[in-house]
Amino acid sequence: MAFLPQEILMTQSTRRSLLVASTLSLIAFGAALPTGCASDSSTTTSSSTSAETTMAQRASIDSAANAAIARIRAEDPGISKFFDSSVGYAVFPRITTGALIVGASNGDGVLFEGGRIVGDARVSSGSIGAQIGGQTFSQIIFFQTAGELARFKESRMEFDARASAVAVRAGASAGADYARGVAVFTFGEKGLMAAAAIGGQGFRYTAR
Repeated sequence: MAFLPQEILMTQSTRRSLLVASTLSLIAFGAALPTGCASDSSTTTSSSTSAETTMAQRASIDSAANAAIARIRAEDPGISKFFDSSVGYAVFPRITTGALIVGASNGDGVLFEGGRIVGDARVSSGSIGAQIGGQTFSQIIFFQTAGELARFKESRMEFDARASAVAVRAGASAGADYARGVAVFTFGEKGLMAAAAIGGQGFRYTAR
């Protein structure tokens, strides 16, 4: 029986140890890889779904805003003078208010400049203004000056307790005019508009 030198035996042992260690490392790496890939895939899918939801919501609000404009023009053709003279206008196709005398209101809308949508807007208010029963209505704000439009874009515009709007009906715009740089019109089909009180409304704007 031949005996191998001690150096050769140690070399073979070392090689076996390195081979086993390398194999275990590859197995560990392979086991970890699918988990990471699954996590990345889940994150990507979630982000994609969220983006699609946002786009769908925007498309719905855009469509409702354009429908509201068509309706207000049909109801009172004279309002075209505000579309022509304003530097921009915000349209909120659906604002909901709470019931009774005290109630909050909120709604989503869009801002138009040059006849096209340039950003998203949200209106909310506390409990200023007389209201009878919960109601849903549309609202459009015309901006007379670039300064007032800038205030809206900077989310600094807020209506005080004395603010009011013109309830849209045939010929209503004939006697309407800008006040403090804006002209506000509201229109709805259900509930009492309660003099179209808009006091306390505040606005948040996000450019697209």
